[in-house]
Amino acid sequence: MKKITYAILGASVLLVVLVAMILLMPGPAKTQVSIGYRDHIGYLPYYVAMEKGYFSEQGLEINPVVFANTNQMISAVASNNVQATIGGANLQTVYGAEEKSPGSLKVFGTLEASKGSMFNCIMVKKDSAINDISELKGKKVGAQPGSFPPLYIDATLNTVGLTKSDIEIIELDPSLQLSALESGQIDALVAIEPVCTFGVNKGSAEIIYNDPIANLAVTFASSVLNADFANKNPETAAKIVKATDKAIDFIRQNPQESLDIAAKYANYDPALMKGMKTPLFSKSTEIKAENMQELADKLYSSGLMKTRVDAKNVMYKG
Repeated sequence: MKKITYAILGASVLLVVLVAMILLMPGPAKTQVSIGYRDHIGYLPYYVAMEKGYFSEQGLEINPVVFANTNQMISAVASNNVQATIGGANLQTVYGAEEKSPGSLKVFGTLEASKGSMFNCIMVKKDSAINDISELKGKKVGAQPGSFPPLYIDATLNTVGLTKSDIEIIELDPSLQLSALESGQIDALVAIEPVCTFGVNKGSAEIIYNDPIANLAVTFASSVLNADFANKNPETAAKIVKATDKAIDFIRQNPQESLDIAAKYANYDPALMKGMKTPLFSKSTEIKAENMQELADKLYSSGLMKTRVDAKNVMYKG
């Protein structure tokens, strides 16, 4: 009887040891990927995917890399120093990189504008005498630095019979834009969120026009993969895309929680975000080549690009 008891006891101890060893064994190693982003609402799918663990679900370990500007970020993706950027890289920069190095980038998600989305706006100082964009002739108008804002500013002014030559465009870093408007350094401001909502909630500015960028093109920004990385690591690339698509679904279903996540990751003051709308993102399966081509053609016709990019060649095909 004692022998049987000792045998059972020994077997039990062995079982416990085996279970403990299994529990202590490390899980499968996660695939490390570097992803670039910027501190603004256009990178909301990245923030959500990080916060909700969607990358981790796919077996990915993310090395986040923040960039001060889009040119640096897209150059890093094109050279594979980071493998992707998720959310709001403007397509002018993406197409410019593609022009210099054909086949270096793949777009796997886009950002759209409509008259109701309020991703960007034209605003004036509170109680300004300017109430309509037709009254901007001869005025100083602040805008993001770069060659892209003048394009959609011109397209918007064209709707009321004006052109960008009828105004003076003052390039301003986003951190300086509201103070320049409040001080009277500029008469109006063409801004990108969160500046629009911040100005309204501070009580220092009011919006006179929503989404001027929509007058230039419906699709204007994107999520991008390094093409060589995607070709050599198709499974990993597909996992990045899948996590991003899931984040976009979450944003659509949970707009307020998504904005709360943006406040956390982009260091926004939640009190200044009241009334902000989530941007309009398209998933990898929803990208419209004709909308991407629309902007490529306008960049070419404007002279900002020397060659015409075929948008279909830039689209990711998983």
